[in-house]
Amino acid sequence: MNGSYVVLQIKLEAIKGFLEHIDREAGDEILDIYERNDSGEFEDEDDFDNALFFPVMRQEIAARAVYSELNALIESELHQCAHGPWLDSTKHRGRKFLDSNNLTLESLRELKMVSDLPFGEIKKLIEEKYKLSIKELDGGEAFFKMREVVNAFKHRNGLIDFRKQEAKDIKLVEQHKVDIEHAYEAIGNAYIFIKALWWATDREPKSPQSFS
Repeated sequence: MNGSYVVLQIKLEAIKGFLEHIDREAGDEILDIYERNDSGEFEDEDDFDNALFFPVMRQEIAARAVYSELNALIESELHQCAHGPWLDSTKHRGRKFLDSNNLTLESLRELKMVSDLPFGEIKKLIEEKYKLSIKELDGGEAFFKMREVVNAFKHRNGLIDFRKQEAKDIKLVEQHKVDIEHAYEAIGNAYIFIKALWWATDREPKSPQSFS
């Protein structure tokens, strides 16, 4: 099934609107705290830092939420791109279709879905079918970096996997940083990558549109 710029834009605008709302609300609160600090309301630096903590954290949580939503959106697109190659694959066996004339609970339980596959298998199916490197598509490298951050917060409390760092950069305890600006950039990168993915896998929409 071809992609849809209309649907994609609606989804990305909803994510962007959420981010803008949190950014604006927390930004106003942060500005107010700085003004209160300038007027001498806080007795010491700790009181000032404590007041800033919650609006700053709301911004960081919103940024991570945007990363998570974008990652889910892109992985869904990858699943759709891999669906055809998966159906044709002899390696991935099992029930891939339902017989509407003989629908049973057992047949439902046995049904396989492309989304059951691990990410590495999805990636392999697409790359072998279309003779491409997903990471080398426009926006691909940014997607893989974002995905690493999402998984880091999901599994390691945001800690960078020091095993994947260059020897000169290794730090055993270091956390990924995701802020509002990173999240805005990620929304734009998601559009670029999904568009490139559609064109590379013959799912390009009939009517191109732009996203800003």
